[in-house]
Amino acid sequence: MNQVEEVLTFIQLFNQLCYDRYHEILTDVPQLIFLNGLCYYYAKMLSHTFQPSILYSNGSHIIVKINEFYYDACGIVLEYKEYYPLRKDDLPLLQTWGIIKSNIEDKKINDLMDSIQLKAMEMFRNQRKKKQLLKE
Repeated sequence: MNQVEEVLTFIQLFNQLCYDRYHEILTDVPQLIFLNGLCYYYAKMLSHTFQPSILYSNGSHIIVKINEFYYDACGIVLEYKEYYPLRKDDLPLLQTWGIIKSNIEDKKINDLMDSIQLKAMEMFRNQRKKKQLLKE
């Protein structure tokens, strides 16, 4: 499995886990939530999971560049030319986007993302092991 496939598989697992755990309280599917207010947290989570990576913004959305491809909660981002590398002075404003739109505290968002990220990583590793065993 190449890295693009790995990132896309992880995104799918993460989104499914979000939905499975929180479908009673989510008003939209995870992709919509992570595209409309919590994109910073999603990009940050992907950046911590896959290296090397750089966060990018266009002033209203955050994506992550992992090696040569750009990603958000829907997968590969094809229209990225108007994005620029995120600057440290952008962070205070960007962190408020999700909090304002979702009315969730920053710590709660990070805790939620961390717990789902850990579970998704565990499932991802197990899938990778199974594929390797099938090849042998």
